[in-house]
Amino acid sequence: GCSFTGNQADEKGGGMAELYGNSTFTNCRFIDNDTLGGGFQNSMGGGMYVHQFGGSHGVAAMTNCLFRGNASAHGGGMLAMGSSTLANCTFIENSATYDSGGFGSFFSFAAVTNCILWGNTAGVGTTLESQQLFGASLSVNHCCVEGWTGSMGGNGNIGDDPLFADPAAGNYRLAEGSLCIDGGDNAAVPPAVTTDLDGNPRIENGVVDMGSYEAQGVNPAIPTVSQWGMVAMALLLLTSGTLLYRKRGASPA
Repeated sequence: GCSFTGNQADEKGGGMAELYGNSTFTNCRFIDNDTLGGGFQNSMGGGMYVHQFGGSHGVAAMTNCLFRGNASAHGGGMLAMGSSTLANCTFIENSATYDSGGFGSFFSFAAVTNCILWGNTAGVGTTLESQQLFGASLSVNHCCVEGWTGSMGGNGNIGDDPLFADPAAGNYRLAEGSLCIDGGDNAAVPPAVTTDLDGNPRIENGVVDMGSYEAQGVNPAIPTVSQWGMVAMALLLLTSGTLLYRKRGASPA
């Protein structure tokens, strides 16, 4: 329930730095922090930085956290150089001068699940996907990533517009019809976490949403034309199979 807002560091962790420890952040906000004074080499983790040095690792578990408007040379929203687990976090409008506008993971493993990474920017030469999320050892599942190509693998990931309710006004709750509604994986939600960033029930309608906010009384997306086509094809095949079975089983005339 903490907010890290408008802070600045010359080097690592504009809002917060995890050095050598093991910390848990739940329902926290990292807003408008930066490390832009550190230059190319040392400016890391505008919102948050997780440390690795000489074999010692910081470890951070982030759940229902919002990263917005943070800036750095590397890892505008968050840079992890130690093992990190992110569940139901939203990275929006963060920026990096060089790489990893949203979230970056270097020299360590990171698991990113049920997260939304959208509208983040990074330096020239990066793809839209890598501006949101970048790392050599990432596990990405049930996330909404702008520019998603599928090259990172994982399950349940999408690149569709998350349909925020009113992003211009800083409202990153999900609007009706968003594919992020009921698009997450319940198993990724820590058992002790029962509310979202607003304090509302974390799992609504039986399946957790992607991102920091759980839609309350909002309908998920209806199937697209292509999805309806798949349903129709399945029904056709099922019906055809039934008719074929009946024909083969019928008594000869």
